[in-house]
Amino acid sequence: KDLAASAEAAVVRQDPDVLDTWFSSALWPFSTLGWPNETPDLEKFYPTTMMETGHDILFFWVARMMMMGCYLTGRPPFKTIYLHGLVRDEKGRKMSKSLGNVTDPIDTIEEFGADALRYTLATGTTPGNDVNLNPDKVKTNYQLTNKIWNAGKYVLFRGGQVDGGIPPPPSLAAGVADVDAMREEFPRLSERYIVSAANDAVRRSTDAHERYDFGEAGRIAYEFFYNEFADWYIEASKTRFLDATGDAESARSAAAAMTFALDVSLRLFHPFMPFVTEDLHSRLPWNAESPRLMNTHWPATDGVVDTEAMEQFSALQEVVKAIRNARAEYNVDPNKKLTGAKVLVDSETLANAMAPEADVMALLCKLENVELVIGKEASAEAASAAGSSGDLVLIVRDGMSATLPLSDLVDKEKEMDRITKRIAKATKERDGLAGRLNSPKFVDKAPANVVEKAREEKRELDEVIASLEARLKEVEAM
Repeated sequence: KDLAASAEAAVVRQDPDVLDTWFSSALWPFSTLGWPNETPDLEKFYPTTMMETGHDILFFWVARMMMMGCYLTGRPPFKTIYLHGLVRDEKGRKMSKSLGNVTDPIDTIEEFGADALRYTLATGTTPGNDVNLNPDKVKTNYQLTNKIWNAGKYVLFRGGQVDGGIPPPPSLAAGVADVDAMREEFPRLSERYIVSAANDAVRRSTDAHERYDFGEAGRIAYEFFYNEFADWYIEASKTRFLDATGDAESARSAAAAMTFALDVSLRLFHPFMPFVTEDLHSRLPWNAESPRLMNTHWPATDGVVDTEAMEQFSALQEVVKAIRNARAEYNVDPNKKLTGAKVLVDSETLANAMAPEADVMALLCKLENVELVIGKEASAEAASAAGSSGDLVLIVRDGMSATLPLSDLVDKEKEMDRITKRIAKATKERDGLAGRLNSPKFVDKAPANVVEKAREEKRELDEVIASLEARLKEVEAM
């Protein structure tokens, strides 16, 4: 009773300088711009285009902003609402002090950098899903940041080796007019491939951004930079600068293509990794007119894509992968250069495109040289090699194969010793299974599925032994 009386007697006054948290937040889109006065900022920045926030405060904040904006200004504060997921710990739990699983972004930035953290958060989810923040992913993207930096240094270094420095071809900067113009500007396949791949990545990334699929946009930037530019073109480009004939035009063309590809990579990555991309962009000489990447235009989406060049380079990649796999399978010393390699191509058009890139295949596969055999001669050569025990035949794709002399690929004595040991091991296992299967106690008393499994394993071992014995005869005949 005393408490009730005290409550009735109490006088409660609202502080005149404090608004309810969500009420004041509802006014944020326009109150921060000088409203209710008609200020230049209000005229310029209200309404805005898009509101981005977590899905958990859609009702508490976003709906209130929309209602207050319409009520007090007569206009909605934004047209699009983008709701991202919540950041959770690596196990998917909501971060809380009681669980002790809170990740301090400042600590993460100090260890891995802001770029790595931003990229991880932006690409680590799909629309509508929460982000499980795994420190290992941040570390991986920190390594990506380093790779971008190192690629930039490589491009600047190689450009410095070209007479006159890194060339900024105007037609390339504005987008090559058509495929014929691209082929004239870049006579060799590798350069047409990387420029086309860059233009294709721009289109796909732009489309993802316009769909608000920012994670996919970041992944497209990664796939182009890492899988196409860094892993393939940068390695291929080394032949342009190591060429003993001193082909200055090839080096200049390569410098132009790789600078363009790097410039596109930096622009595609910039929304996710602003710091490393801004630094590298400012070092490219053809960006002197606009030193700030954040103030430059988004890459043009009308750049030419030479689909034939991309398909032809894909064939070259398949050859490289097939030969690399063969080297790994035969345990060839990584530093050993193989001799006598041939690439057999039925299509004359494809072979003509690949022929100038023989040095690229040789470099990427660790070969002394590569001989291309074309047309009907290629089919005859492939048939002859298939019937010979002296060559390893690699079927790359329909109408294309490669051959490697086994004598160069294999150390005969070591290979025979290796196969003999594998035969002995497989034979011991097979004989053990045969002994069990020949025992009536095992066959009659063991469960049927166990017996059948033993029989299947014995059949498989019989096939392995037969294959190894045939392989041993091949090596003995070398």
